Amino acid sequence: EANFQVVSPPTYLTGYLEFQDTLGKNLSEAYVGQLPAKDVLKKTDEEWNKIVGRIGRAKLKQELASYKALMPKRNVPA
Repeated sequence: EANFQVVSPPTYLTGYLEFQDTLGKNLSEAYVGQLPAKDVLKKTDEEWNKIVGRIGRAKLKQELASYKALMPKRNVPA
């Protein structure tokens, strides 16, 4: 019960699934040896920046601000 006092729901911003799919694909490619592990972060960063550019940084910031305003302000159980 105490954990429910500080937990928050996932933040579903525009592009959420695309961000998740990109990360999962790159990690999977590294796992099976199609992509060197050292390149996963760089490739994911490049692809995420393209997604952000397509969606719009301002739109994502606005959505995140809306989510933050609705989230609980407590960070430890009462």
